[in-house]
Order: sequence, then structure tokens, then C-alpha cells
Amino acid sequence: MTGSKLLVEVSFGEWLKRQRGGRGLTQEQLAQQIGCATITLRKIEAEERRPSAQIISSRAARQVASSSQ
Repeated sequence: MTGSKLLVEVSFGEWLKRQRGGRGLTQEQLAQQIGCATITLRKIEAEERRPSAQIISSRAARQVASSSQ
């Protein structure tokens, strides 16, 4: 499959974890930027909890998402 891209679906939690890691942020740092508890972010990344609309719509979360494109 030379020259073609393989698309793999990942969960939101896994995607968030990759984005955070790619920016060199700890869970604590991103949680503070988003405005949630570190344990909440940890559970979102582990797919134990779904993010709230407030977390998704936070300015920091939008910055993480927009800089990945």
C-alpha cells in the first residue's frame, strides 16, 4: 500500500491522549487549561467517562483540536 494512507478509528479518549502527548502536556497541565479535575481527564482518556459539553467547548480543548488539522 505504498503512497496510501491507512485510516484507523480511535476513540475520543485515545485521540485526546495522543494530542496531549504530542504537545508535551501532562494530564495535570491540560486539565488545568480545560478547567477540569485531573482525574476527570484521566477517566476520559481511559474511556471510563465521556467528556461534558463544557469540557468539549472549552477554549483549550478547541485549541488542541484545531492545531491537529
